[in-house]
Amino acid sequence: RPESFKMVCNGIQNVGPFEEHILGYWKSSLDNSHKILFLKYEDLKEDTHFYKNISHNCALIKLYKNIE
Repeated sequence: RPESFKMVCNGIQNVGPFEEHILGYWKSSLDNSHKILFLKYEDLKEDTHFYKNISHNCALIKLYKNIE
């Protein structure tokens, strides 16, 4: 929706300011790194092979869960 895009561009979302929203997930990823993978664009550009393997493994896990 166009109004949602404008709000994000202005740093506002229905969950509060964008930076605070993302910061919460980032902090959680530091405390629970065994459960939460916080991907940053810069990291993806640096090591595409590593993240492609993660993507592949996630797809396999999803397929496995669907089989059960």
